[in-house]
Amino acid sequence: MQLARHSGNAAILLLASVNLILWVLFPPGNEDLEPEYTRQLAAEMISTTAMTLMAMSLYLSTRPRYLESMFGGLDRMYLTHKNAGLAAMLLLVAHFMVMPLDVSTDSSGNPLGIAAFVGILLLILLSVSPRLPLVSVVVRMPYGRWLKTHRFIGIFFIIGYLHAISVNSLILSESVLFIFLSIIFAFGAASYLYAELLSRFFKRPLAYSVESVQRLNGTTIEIALKPDGGRKLAFQAGQFAFVSFPEDRSLREPHPFTISSSPGDDELKFAIKASGDWTRLLNDHLETGTPATVDGSYGRFNYLDGGRKQIWIAGGIGITPFMSWIRSFDDAPQAEQAEIALFYTARSEHDLLFAQEIASADQRFDHFSAQTRISGSDGSLTVEQIAATVGNDLSDTHIYMCGPIGMIDAMRDQFKRRGVSRGRIHYEEFNFR
Repeated sequence: MQLARHSGNAAILLLASVNLILWVLFPPGNEDLEPEYTRQLAAEMISTTAMTLMAMSLYLSTRPRYLESMFGGLDRMYLTHKNAGLAAMLLLVAHFMVMPLDVSTDSSGNPLGIAAFVGILLLILLSVSPRLPLVSVVVRMPYGRWLKTHRFIGIFFIIGYLHAISVNSLILSESVLFIFLSIIFAFGAASYLYAELLSRFFKRPLAYSVESVQRLNGTTIEIALKPDGGRKLAFQAGQFAFVSFPEDRSLREPHPFTISSSPGDDELKFAIKASGDWTRLLNDHLETGTPATVDGSYGRFNYLDGGRKQIWIAGGIGITPFMSWIRSFDDAPQAEQAEIALFYTARSEHDLLFAQEIASADQRFDHFSAQTRISGSDGSLTVEQIAATVGNDLSDTHIYMCGPIGMIDAMRDQFKRRGVSRGRIHYEEFNFR
């Protein structure tokens, strides 16, 4: 299973390697470009590798559900999408640094290259800016606005190809290399055009409407959706879906949320915390009866794939997938074969969601126990505290985590030091920017 979840990344690396191998096997002629031939050869090898990675990034942005198993879920597929785009950007920087300035007497294609480079550079920097401390202070762009600008990246990808065929490139003199690049370009451009123009005709989200809005605290609501006469969303407990409210201009953009209800429930529920402009507007103004659309289901976060001994760790709103699991206990008799200990931490009592329901499940199910912790007064949860509760030997235990990325990183490192193998530590990369 571990091999399968990394096969998607391996396939992308293999394709980028094929590009480099073709340059070695079919080197273009150099009689007209000495002594700058070597530099231009290196520069074009770099740029075509960047184009290959960018094409794969565009393809993954179409959310091909059938590839989820090759990446370990859509969350990790999106992580590869971001990493491939970032690697392409760095390669383009290297391309412009290596490329000779006077390799072509025809410079008509150079403005295209500059436009493609600057456009891709800016858009990818906007994508990673929330994780760059210095940049995030200066650049603050709401998710919805960022998503609109991010859609232009495919246009700059197309401009980059036009640049490559408009200048005196080495690749134009070798048919094998040119055909490979053209196939890669066509694949990336088709992915972009499908995502922007055609996906709405092929990926029809399910029609729902808001049945109820329950306020869990001052910043978090749980919405219940009912299907509008059509089929219900099929999903496994712990998965997520993209939700939008098409008749409200401000809430029309689909956003991903983990499903908090059980697959057997008549209603589809999502617990949503107001953490951005879109979610704050949703918390303040969403009303019953509002039409909704749901696209899914996605994700491979499934405790039923784990072993007998399990530890679940939730931080704040990260309790959502665990609530879906708990609520599905009655419909999942195989869950009784596991020994599950939930550790739920929140900053304050006010932020502790579903506390009564969790306590009730602790009483009802012999295979499940739960502990809550208020980090504001009790301090941060540690693996040592967990081990003291469930037993010091954690090497044969499967760990499932959902919560702030800082908490996940810290806990993951602690579990590794306690002898838990990487393959037994499960969490979602629930960040689509």
